[in-house]
Amino acid sequence: MSNNIKSFLNKTRVETILLVFFILQPAIEIYRAFLEDTISIGPIALEQIINILFVAFFFILTVYKLITEKQKKKIILYGVYLATVLVYMILHCWNCSQFKENIYSAAEINIVTECYYILRAYVMPVVLMLCIYELGMSNKTFLNIIKIVTFAISACIVITNIFGVSLVSYSLENEKIKGGITTWFGLTSSQNDLELYTSKGWFYSANQISALLFSLAPIIVAEVVKKTNWKTVGLLVLQMVAMIMVGTKTSAMGILLVCIAIMLYAVGLHILKWEKAKSLVFIPVLIITVLAGFMLYNVSPGRLRYGNFVKVEQEEREEAQDKPDNTILSEADALQKYVEENYYYYYISEDFLPMYPVKDDPEFWGQLLSRDRNLNRDNRKLKIDVLDRIMERNDNKADIALGMGYTSNIPDAERDYVYQYYILGILGVIILIGPYVGILIYAGIRMLLQYKEKMNLQNGAILMSLACLCIIAYLSGHVFGKSINMLFLSLYGAMLLRNIHTEKQDKMEE
Repeated sequence: MSNNIKSFLNKTRVETILLVFFILQPAIEIYRAFLEDTISIGPIALEQIINILFVAFFFILTVYKLITEKQKKKIILYGVYLATVLVYMILHCWNCSQFKENIYSAAEINIVTECYYILRAYVMPVVLMLCIYELGMSNKTFLNIIKIVTFAISACIVITNIFGVSLVSYSLENEKIKGGITTWFGLTSSQNDLELYTSKGWFYSANQISALLFSLAPIIVAEVVKKTNWKTVGLLVLQMVAMIMVGTKTSAMGILLVCIAIMLYAVGLHILKWEKAKSLVFIPVLIITVLAGFMLYNVSPGRLRYGNFVKVEQEEREEAQDKPDNTILSEADALQKYVEENYYYYYISEDFLPMYPVKDDPEFWGQLLSRDRNLNRDNRKLKIDVLDRIMERNDNKADIALGMGYTSNIPDAERDYVYQYYILGILGVIILIGPYVGILIYAGIRMLLQYKEKMNLQNGAILMSLACLCIIAYLSGHVFGKSINMLFLSLYGAMLLRNIHTEKQDKMEE
């Protein structure tokens, strides 16, 4: 091994590059929010080029390390996985080419785009996870990454909110907020513009950033337990305020639940004498923090907005009592006009009209109008009905195993695992998403079996972080296939595996 390569494989240098890579991610998300696709090489945007180059660098170092250390078993194991991915992609792309584009007008099947999407969104994060596991990262460096990223994201959201320059959480046009936290106490649930007071900072997606903050929370709370001082508590409070500002139930209630869960876990470890706490002062500190957070959440636009949804739904129910005349719906044109004029009566969101046009499937829309209209109230369930219908009309049994493809442009079910089932198939879900769930289950079992050595606050917090992303993926989506969350999934998975497999685990101490 040459001296130059040895220096690159030096643990400290690799860890430094990994740290730089992860703390760049919030900046990349800000770039995406304002300049997405402005700079690109061919079809690949600048932000993706940066990530690809970093991961390619780590991959080359990992391969070199495994070869020079003659790790034959690992080379075979990783090679078999990558070969399996390749075989799946070939079958998947073949199946995508069979998609009947005439049944869904938004479909634009493109095999090159399909392959690029799978490689970038799913294969690259798994490769990164293996690289971190093999190249190594200390828990100290890991904690530094978590704290820096948490501070950067939270500070951006809070500061931009206070100065009124934050982007509205669910605006697609980079709209600035109407008012910051100082205006919250004058808001009422009867307002129709409450969403204009929710803040995502300068980040690309509120859903993605709230899911990431949710997953970062267990590790930040665990730091408060270990070292209850103004730095750790201050960072937790900053993160809590930021998550409430985002305005999603995931972020607002998630941070409060995580505080309670980690507190109970730490107390349990202390009582069982598996890991004695240096001080129990964290208990009143976390209780006060949770109570203060809950009080702030109650006056937040996110909370008031939810109450307004319930009120608006009730008003719509009362207003839509008289069934409109639908006696002349035998023709598709007549049906389309009727739906455009009366969708609200059937509790169908207006978003579904362009999402799955009436002209594409008049029979399906006729069924929606004829069934109990209350079945149309759940938008996520209705999206799944649409996805089931598209799969039914495509009439290809292989779709179940291999998926209809990302470039079929079918609606996002807003529930991961479910959406991935439709675009990747059962095999795709197992091969591309299965590793994260598998590590979660494996690590949990190992911690239970080796509770004296492995059941500690550090491992429990990382396990919970991984679990947070895996669970929120199903509850609200926007995790799998989303760059920043997939990269942190990889980080959690790699660190959890390293800690489980390391005889003498290093502690996350400064």
